[in-house]
Amino acid sequence: MTVGYYQGNITYMEKFGFQESRELHPSFDEQFEHPDEVRLPFGTAEVGDFTPESLKDEVPVYLGQGWGLGLETYKPAMRQLYEDGRRVLSIAHPRYDSALDSSMNVKELTANPTEPSKKYPTAELRKAFNILEVLEEKEIKQVDAIAHSESALNVVYAAMMYPEKFRSIVLFNPAGMMKDESWARLMKGFAGQSGPRPESLKDMPVTETEREVGAATMRDLKKYLLNPVRGYHEVAAIKNEHYALSDLLPYLRDKFGINIAMISTEDDPVFPHAEVNEAVKSSGVSTFMLPIPGGHGRIGDAPEEIMPIIEKQLEEFAKKEKTPEQKKALADREYQSGVRYVPGEGLKISRYIKEGNNAE
Repeated sequence: MTVGYYQGNITYMEKFGFQESRELHPSFDEQFEHPDEVRLPFGTAEVGDFTPESLKDEVPVYLGQGWGLGLETYKPAMRQLYEDGRRVLSIAHPRYDSALDSSMNVKELTANPTEPSKKYPTAELRKAFNILEVLEEKEIKQVDAIAHSESALNVVYAAMMYPEKFRSIVLFNPAGMMKDESWARLMKGFAGQSGPRPESLKDMPVTETEREVGAATMRDLKKYLLNPVRGYHEVAAIKNEHYALSDLLPYLRDKFGINIAMISTEDDPVFPHAEVNEAVKSSGVSTFMLPIPGGHGRIGDAPEEIMPIIEKQLEEFAKKEKTPEQKKALADREYQSGVRYVPGEGLKISRYIKEGNNAE
């Protein structure tokens, strides 16, 4: 299995097929054509890991995807981050895998401190575990996360389980912020993505990137829907977790000092700006809430417009120091969770007890 940042001629030759020894850094396109295959707790996934030759920040970016989408749809967005000097990772989550096993003893790990009786939905918990496993596998201590649409749920759940891994989280047209939700409204919202061009973009020409992303989206969805039962449970989680982040985001920000920001577009039919903005005002969580022109997938359609806005915010966040209370909250946690997949044994969650006694 190939993992991480590739250095040295032998690794380059093996991974990228170079025919002779030479001191070259693989291009973004070469790295994109050779994703890592990583064995995760619930199947084997393609993991994009794109590292520029020169980094402007040692903390990588994890890019979480919207429902049904994969690496190809977000290729222009990841390229934009790469060209801006950021290492960027993303996961094409497995469609077929094992079920959550009751013997995994995840009850304490997934306890919701803001609402103890609430359980995280299995469909999103599965993806949260995948995120944590990739970060563990690649020995990444901390990331800045950009979460689009559905991935707002699994990224935030991963941060609730393992806040040490997340420096900042930027949510773009996120799930989990609608005050109320119904199947009819959500299905109408999804259908609205294929409707006429958003009003806020009516005078702007369709770009080549939009065309490419539109075609990539259809290819990703075709592959994703090979498991329609899984897809249904994920959409059900989006519907049922409609206001799930309203308490979790302030908790992560205030308790552990994770920087939180949010962007919503003017014409998002899936999670309308007006309703999300109202939820943001109620929770008081957002650093910025810009009504950017465009629809639900603008982060992929116009990365040259969106990513510089996000990156500027991440740069500001990187300058912030945690308060002494937030540092103490992390240090005083009863345990830190580390997720490991052991072949033949399944998912293992390590609990690192403060006194130094390690337990599996």
